[in-house]
Amino acid sequence: MRQFSLILISFILLGLTACDNDTPGVDRSLLVGTWTGVEAIIEEEGEPTQTDTEEIATAVIVFEEDGTFIGSEIDDNGDLEEQDRGAWALTNNLLVVTIIDDDEPLNSTSEIRELSESSLTIYLEAEEESSGVEEESSIFKYTVKYRKTQP
Repeated sequence: MRQFSLILISFILLGLTACDNDTPGVDRSLLVGTWTGVEAIIEEEGEPTQTDTEEIATAVIVFEEDGTFIGSEIDDNGDLEEQDRGAWALTNNLLVVTIIDDDEPLNSTSEIRELSESSLTIYLEAEEESSGVEEESSIFKYTVKYRKTQP
């Protein structure tokens, strides 16, 4: 479950860059707030392989105005359990984040496909090695939708 949570949060929280350069076309203030997962669509080699609505609905991300974030997961009791924290910034239509981990920071970049007062859709492509097969990898495309639950 932690790995899934890390993947979902990394869609949003990828690669830290300077905030002085925020995109005029993307309103930074719209991203600030609490977002809850609605749907994750995963494609492998151009074919949809998985649509997730149940597990993504447990993902909660809080983007703070100061450029930090907290990624949490709703546990079986309905309580928030913190998973990750880090920093975020906007560059053009890209959301760049750094997840602060005990070992090394995890950097990632997602394309913002939609951002409004109530809806956020991000897109990420990642190359992942196939398990158990040496030097084979697949390109995975993730489209993740969130809804704002608190400003």
